[in-house]
Amino acid sequence: MHTTMQTATQTPAPYAAHAAHAACITAAKAQPQPRRGKGRPVGVVAKGIRVKAWRTMRALSQTSPWFTLGDLLDIIATGREKNAPSNLLKYLSVLERHGILERRPARDHSAKPMGPGVVVWRIAQDLGWYAPVWRQAQKLLWNPN
Repeated sequence: MHTTMQTATQTPAPYAAHAAHAACITAAKAQPQPRRGKGRPVGVVAKGIRVKAWRTMRALSQTSPWFTLGDLLDIIATGREKNAPSNLLKYLSVLERHGILERRPARDHSAKPMGPGVVVWRIAQDLGWYAPVWRQAQKLLWNPN
């Protein structure tokens, strides 16, 4: 009967590939990724609430063009965002100010007939997949498309 003993320094055969893979991943994480100026590394996609809102608005415009702030929050907000309604309302008003969104002339009073109503928007100019970026410091709306 032939038996083999492994020493403490040897890696068992089934785990050797895993150890090599882990070492490769660790080495890859240590290397800095190339950057475009001051922005995020190449290949990293933005996943903020405004990006999600823009992509949701584009998707909603395919089925029913009109949407409210509540519609967007119901779809994209997870509850972990800090002050999501205020953040989205600022973004929607900037897009409206620049002519990208259009407000319905009459407010929707279906939820509360005696209330102030709900503002309803639609996309007037579909700029493409990438969300327009509002740069507060420069007071500039940048279109990355």
